[in-house]
This record gives sequence, structure tokens and C-alpha cells, in this order.
Amino acid sequence: MKILWQSRLQNRLRDIGENVLIKGDRALYVGDNDEQKQMKLRKFSLASGEQLAGAPFRDFTRAATFDDDGRTLVVLGFIDTIYKFNAADLALISKHKKGVLKYGNFIALSSEGGDKKAIAATDDTLFIYDFETQTGTQKRLKGCAAIFKQDELNFLIFTRSGQIYRLNLSGCELKIIAKTCSMTQVQRVGGGYCIRVGEAGENGEIEGANELVFTDANFNVKFRVKLDFDFDKFELAAGGSDGWRGYFINEPNELRVLDLMRSDAGGFEHGCSGEFMQGKASKSRCEATNKFEQNELARYLATKPVLTHKFKQKGARILGVVTATSCQAVSVKYEAEQKGAFAEQNLAPEGGEKEEYAQPHTHTCRVLVDNAYDEGAEQILTCYEI
Repeated sequence: MKILWQSRLQNRLRDIGENVLIKGDRALYVGDNDEQKQMKLRKFSLASGEQLAGAPFRDFTRAATFDDDGRTLVVLGFIDTIYKFNAADLALISKHKKGVLKYGNFIALSSEGGDKKAIAATDDTLFIYDFETQTGTQKRLKGCAAIFKQDELNFLIFTRSGQIYRLNLSGCELKIIAKTCSMTQVQRVGGGYCIRVGEAGENGEIEGANELVFTDANFNVKFRVKLDFDFDKFELAAGGSDGWRGYFINEPNELRVLDLMRSDAGGFEHGCSGEFMQGKASKSRCEATNKFEQNELARYLATKPVLTHKFKQKGARILGVVTATSCQAVSVKYEAEQKGAFAEQNLAPEGGEKEEYAQPHTHTCRVLVDNAYDEGAEQILTCYEI
């Protein structure tokens, strides 16, 4: 691990879990957190740490996404405002407050026929907002975990209680298409999904969420991974034809890196999931009535520890990791199977000429760390390369 760059910050950055790191193709977008100083939305170069743009922004970012061509950054404010910025220079395009759902934590966009809509969600409500009419439609949910765009009219909504819905915008129809386990996080992986599952506790919290379930596009289980450590969030990158590399963050400052292998050669001596197995009954916490049936013959991926590191500078906080996967375009229009896709979905500059830093190797990632918990100190953002 080495330091690629360090950047002195003019304000502490917003700490709201996964949404603090907004990943574009070559840049990091973040919002400020200290109201006592001038607050801005900021854009940093992933190559050098240089601040490329900054715009006055007296709000806190909850979630953000890009439009299909990546030119517009759409941000959910802290309470009830949606902002549109030019992604290149962060010039404010428009601000929408009338009729917006309060306290949204997720956002996706549709631009079918020029009728642009935002799909947002809170813990218990799905909200479809029409930018032109400035009106919205609400649907009840049981805790949103993720929203994914299939096409301009169809979106998948994953809920913490285990239901997976398809939202069709033509009639604002919300339909359950699968029932699975209680879940906390979901990531698209090679034409399917990686779902972090656990067990619903008495207080509504999801407990023991240390199992990853890999599915195909129809949510049929392909592989499972059980981990014997706690973590708060994860990021997967393609690890070649035989598996993935997983980056697991235990907040505020611990990072674990593991290879998740589907090689027929079996497991690794120190792998916490044991050998790659077929024909053994799953010990998943999932109920037998759902899509991840308990009596299903499970195939477990083996794990190989790569790195465990705790950043020890005073007040250290991991903002997130940036992998080749996370550098792909946000839109489903640009998605491809992970295997072999990264060379095409590279970090080429606007002129089209590829630069050496702009095409990270599959097993290269950048870790962004600041010292936000040392409030009295000068704030510094550090980029490490693994």
C-alpha cells in the first residue's frame, strides 16, 4: 500500500456512510459537513487529488446519481430538495423543492421520452417525482436497501425485509417479483447481484449480516460466502474468471481485502468460508419459504485473505474504496459483464486518449481516508493505492 496523493481540505466532508463517496468516471464528488465554514459541493481528481470544481452548497448530501450521459449530477439534499448540477464544473442547473419527498436516502433517474423522473426512497416510502410537473407519487415499502435501473421504464427495488419489487413507470405499478432474506446491501455483479443477508431482530435491526449471496438476474442462488468478521459496507471488483475481490470496511478505519474464489481447486487454508463446496445443505439464515430456500444445495466460495489494515492516523475515517468496477459508468446503458469489461469502461480523459492512471488493473484499488474525527486538526484527504 502506498500514498498516491494528499489534499488539504477547506472543510470537513460529509459522513453519511455509502453516500459520502460519489463516484464518477475520473472524479470524486463530495459535500461539506461544517456549517461554521463556507459549505460547497466539491469535485476532486482521482489521479492527483486536485480540486477540479466547487460550488456553494448550503445543504447536506444524502444521495446522488448521474444522468445517462454522465453530464448531470443529481443530488438529494438533507430534507426535501433535489439539485441538478453540471458534472463538469458543478454549475447549478436547477433546484426542485416543491412536492419533493422528505429525507430520501436513495435516488435513480428515468428520462423516457424526455419526461424526466426521479425515483427516491426513504426507509418506508418509494417516491416517483416528475421534474416537469413538480408532483410526486408515493408507494409504501418495508425499508429500501437499493434501487437499480433496468431500462427507462423499469426499476428494481430491494427492501431490507427481503422483498424485491419491479417498478414500472408507465402505470406507476409496483409488483413483488421475488421474496428473499432480510438484507442490508446489494451490488450488481456480472449480470446478477450480490446481496448481503442477515436475520431480522426483534427491534427491526438486521443481525448477523455476514453472508453474501450471489444470484443470477432472476435471483436464483449461484454462490454464497460466509464471513467471520463484522463490517459496515463492502465493494466488489472482478477478480478474473474465477471469482471476485472484496473490500470490506469496518467503520471508521479498518479495511479487509479478500479474494472470493470459485475455483474447483477448493478453498484456502486460512479462508474463513472454508472450501468451495457442492451438495451440502445451506446453513443460511433465510427462511425456507423465500427465493433463497434453506434446503437448496449451496455452493460456497472459498476466501483468501489479502490484506487487513487499520489506518492509525489520528481521527482516521475511510470514506470508501474506488475499484475498476466502481469506475464504470453509472447508467445501465453502459453496463457490461464484469469479465473483460473494464478495458472498455476505463477512465479515459475527455479527449479520448487513455492515460496510464486511467485504467486501473483489476486488482488495484484506491482507498480514500480523511481525518474527520480529529475535528480540531487541519483536514487532509489521503488517497492510498493497494
